[in-house]
Amino acid sequence: MIPEIGGKAAYEHLARYAYASSFTTNKCVLDIACGEGYGSFLLSKNSKKIVGVDLNEEVIKHASSKYKSNNLSFFAASIFNLPFEDGYFDLIICVETIEHVMDQKSAISELKRVLKPGGLLFISTPEKDVYNKDGLGNLSHYHEKELTSTEFIDLISIFFKRIEVLKQIHIDGSLIYSDLGNISIHNYVSGGFDEFILKDVESEFNLIIASNNELPEFASSFLYRDYELIKTEIDYLSKIKVNKVLSGFRYRVINFLFKPIDYFKSLFSK
Repeated sequence: MIPEIGGKAAYEHLARYAYASSFTTNKCVLDIACGEGYGSFLLSKNSKKIVGVDLNEEVIKHASSKYKSNNLSFFAASIFNLPFEDGYFDLIICVETIEHVMDQKSAISELKRVLKPGGLLFISTPEKDVYNKDGLGNLSHYHEKELTSTEFIDLISIFFKRIEVLKQIHIDGSLIYSDLGNISIHNYVSGGFDEFILKDVESEFNLIIASNNELPEFASSFLYRDYELIKTEIDYLSKIKVNKVLSGFRYRVINFLFKPIDYFKSLFSK
């Protein structure tokens, strides 16, 4: 995932890191399968130390050159063989990773090994029954083994005594909320604009926060973009599109052919 490209995937990934950032203050953090490094960099703002790990060496070279911070480092390694001593990290971030491996028990076991006994695991994965609803049984191209919510809970419960299950869904709409923080989410199905049909939504991703100690308090989280920023981006993209048209061969030919006509028109209009 390249954050500059934007779109639904960017919102989903950034929302997870935004939520995880509330647990990283003064912590030693592992971001496993960090990809191109944007999430590790974002979490470095308030972490004591953060290490981004990915299997792909070229991706790690890219991350190391693009993102710089005194408390941030990147390493190429496998989730099955991490180059860290037992109990090294306070917090492990493992977002959209576990579905990319078949031996998921061994992967979670290795993450637990490098996590402190009272540390926190922040892990997410697609909900198989929703993510692949249109073609259930057909794994996404890069996914080795997707999990239902029940399967995901069973997997993490093998290694951790306490877990909190959260849900994630991408929505486009308007948020009404109270200071108490209670939020209900419904889907508006438009018929003929003469009524509102409300129904509960299906969450596309499951997120588990797990530990063998007491869990922290949780709250709902909503990631959104500033409207002024969106307008600025639209204006910028519109200018690029206009410039592309104006510099195109067809426009320049038509402009050349009609320039004399426009000139004579201007003479007669005076």
